[in-house]
Amino acid sequence: MINKCKERIFAIASDLAYPAVEIETALKFFDLQNRITHPPGTWDSAGRFYADELSSAVRNCRAPSRRYPYPEMHAARTAAHCAEMAGVDCVTHVRRIKLALDRLIEGATEQELRKLLKAGIQKRKAGKDKIEKSAA
Repeated sequence: MINKCKERIFAIASDLAYPAVEIETALKFFDLQNRITHPPGTWDSAGRFYADELSSAVRNCRAPSRRYPYPEMHAARTAAHCAEMAGVDCVTHVRRIKLALDRLIEGATEQELRKLLKAGIQKRKAGKDKIEKSAA
């Protein structure tokens, strides 16, 4: 069921002109948040997790300790980390696509999903218009 929902979100977001890299990053973020996949990393003998992908989210979190062994794991499951690792500029779009996927799984209609996802596209078009006007 989740794979069908992912395919449907990919189709809807693509139709609304979201780049494929943003959609794929949102799907990866969904998998990490729902523990379908796990961030790459290593464990030491005390059970502390050290992430292999060093994004700014991972570098700026607290160091793993015996009392708090998972801060790097939690940081490696964030939208900001996923976006930075994929080279996506807008973390908000990644979060919005993941939210749309969550709502689709809960039973939202396609019209509700399009309304949710359209906000990101309208902002992108507004920014693009400003750049075109300043270049002219």
